[in-house]
Amino acid sequence: MTEIDSDWVKRDPTPQSTEKTEVLDMTYQSKSTYATVSLNSVCHKNVASEGSTNESSPSKAEELNSVATQLMLGFSEIDSKETKNVQVAQEPALETTIRGKYDTENVMVRTVVVKRAACVYDFMYVARPDTFAAKETAFQQFVSSFSWN
Repeated sequence: MTEIDSDWVKRDPTPQSTEKTEVLDMTYQSKSTYATVSLNSVCHKNVASEGSTNESSPSKAEELNSVATQLMLGFSEIDSKETKNVQVAQEPALETTIRGKYDTENVMVRTVVVKRAACVYDFMYVARPDTFAAKETAFQQFVSSFSWN
């Protein structure tokens, strides 16, 4: 992100768990708009393989929707919500955009959730509604730069 736009500053992640994942969680903040973009990942050990036919397990689409819904917890007065299917690093993903409030602040939020094997990755862009469009392209570049290396 810092190579894309010098307006973004990488913030040190706050470790929430001692469990290691394939991707380091990261957050960037815009110096001009104070918007943030982040990538978080969670990998679970001992998860059944994707080829399993367990009828009680949710589909990938249901899992992505569930994670996207969890990411929106804490937001209130949501007056618009759009979802669409997208691709991230050649994997199906779910993009959700909302406009609402966090605490007492008006915000717009875009999340992109993707699952691969036992890992779930979520990208999040949070900005004030009046500055959301200004950094939307930078967020799209951030998401599209992701790879499974």
